[in-house]
Amino acid sequence: MKLERWIYSTNYMGKDFSDYFILYIKSRDSDLVIQSNYDTIREEFIDLPGVVEVTFSHWACGWIDELLIHEDAKDTLEKAEKIFEQLEKYPVLNDIDLSQREYDLALSVYEDILRDLNKNPNEYINIGIRKDMTKDEIIEKILESGMIY
Repeated sequence: MKLERWIYSTNYMGKDFSDYFILYIKSRDSDLVIQSNYDTIREEFIDLPGVVEVTFSHWACGWIDELLIHEDAKDTLEKAEKIFEQLEKYPVLNDIDLSQREYDLALSVYEDILRDLNKNPNEYINIGIRKDMTKDEIIEKILESGMIY
């Protein structure tokens, strides 16, 4: 994958980053894989020459965070190309981080489900969750069901 240059939109009124390439983007609505990859890349790149992180407000998605690399930072751009080669082979940069994010979200969903089950014990029967199940069993069902994706 080739890095794309940041493009100054006609309806944008902020700073011009036309001499930068886009390393990675996330928004308020990004899924867990994007969030994990963004934070993994940020940790690896943020202190390298030519890298900046910018946040843009956007009417449709609230905000957009972008990691950008200046066109003169050749070594950093080369390193970024290697990251994209890696992502073409496998879409997750840090499986441990992603798994933790999935578990944390499943735990949050579990707490919501527990409240719902106290009101209506059959609320989640269609995905195999029953009031008599243990916390770990419910979390496993949440992860299996795709509720958090």
